[in-house]
Amino acid sequence: MNVKLFTVFSCINFVLLNSVIFAWAEAPETPKIVFTSIRAGNSDIYIMNADGTGEFRLTQHLSEDSEPKWAPTGDQILFVSERQDSVPDLFLMDADGKNIRKVFKDTVHRTSPAYAPDGKRIAYLRDTERAIYTATITGEEEKQLVQVGKSNGEPDWSPDGTEIAFVSTLGTRQGGSQIRIVSTQTNAQKILLPDELPLMRAPAWSPSGDEIAFSWLNLDVWDVNVLLQWGGGDAAWKNETLYVVNRDGSGLRRLLNRAKARAVDPVWSPRDDEIAYRRSEPVFQLFKFVVGGQISEQLTYEGMNRGPDWFDPAVLPVQPNVELLTTTWGKLKQK
Repeated sequence: MNVKLFTVFSCINFVLLNSVIFAWAEAPETPKIVFTSIRAGNSDIYIMNADGTGEFRLTQHLSEDSEPKWAPTGDQILFVSERQDSVPDLFLMDADGKNIRKVFKDTVHRTSPAYAPDGKRIAYLRDTERAIYTATITGEEEKQLVQVGKSNGEPDWSPDGTEIAFVSTLGTRQGGSQIRIVSTQTNAQKILLPDELPLMRAPAWSPSGDEIAFSWLNLDVWDVNVLLQWGGGDAAWKNETLYVVNRDGSGLRRLLNRAKARAVDPVWSPRDDEIAYRRSEPVFQLFKFVVGGQISEQLTYEGMNRGPDWFDPAVLPVQPNVELLTTTWGKLKQK
C-alpha cells in the first residue's frame, strides 16, 4: 500500500471511529428515567422509559454502581462507583452506558453528585470532610462549599444556578436533619423551614425553581412518646412521605396522603408536572404521580430500586450564563 492510499485509508478510519464515538454521546430521543437497582446482591445502574417500560442495564461491573444523574443535555450520566480501589468516587458515562471514565485524577470518597444547570459544574459530598464540594465536570477547581455534619448532604442545584439545597445535621438534635439553602456566589446559608421538626431530607427543586419537594417525617404522624424519644424504629419511619414548599419557605403542603408505605426521594419530571419517588412495597420500588393528584403509578417491580433521575429531550436548558451560573429551564422545544 502506497503512502497516499494509506493516508486516505487512515483518514476514513478516523472519521468513522469519531462518528461512532459521537453517536455514543447522543442524548435519548424520548423521556428516560435512570436509577439504581440492587439485583442478585449487586448494585447497578439501569435506564427505562418514563412509563416503566424498556428497562435496560447500563453498568455490569462487580463493583457497586449507584446515584446516577443526567447531564442537563442528556448525553452523559454522572454516577458513583467503587470500581477503582474499592473507594466510592465519581464517574461519567455516555447515555448508553459506554465510554466510562473517572471525573477526578485522584481517588477520594465522593458521593451524592448533582449537576449545575449549565452542565459545566457539579456538587457532591466529600465523606472525609463531611462537606459539600463543587468542581468542574472535568474534575478541576475543587473547593469546599459547606459543612453538613453526619448527613449525606444530598445537594440539589436550583434551576437558576444561584443556590444549592442540601441536608444538614448541624445544629439539630441527635438524629435530626434539616434542609438548608446555600448561595453558590456568597456561601450564605438559610434554613428552609426553621420552625419545623428537623427530620427532612432529599430536597428536589422543581424545574420552574419556585418549589422544593422533599421527604419528611412530620409531627402529625408521630406518636407523642415516639417523638419524645426521637426513635421508634422502622415502624415510625414508614410514615415518612413527600412534601413540597415554596422557595421562600411558605406554602408547605403534603403531596401524598398518609399511607403504610414509606415514600421518599422525590425527583421532578423536566416538564414540572410529575414526580417520581421510591416507596417500600415492602422493598423499595419506583413510582410516579401527577403533581396535585393522589394516584401513584408503579414503575419497577424487580430488585430493590432507588435514586431515580429524569431526562426529557423536549425540555432542555437554554441561554446559559456561565459567569452567573444561571440557566433558564423548562422551555419546551417547538414542534
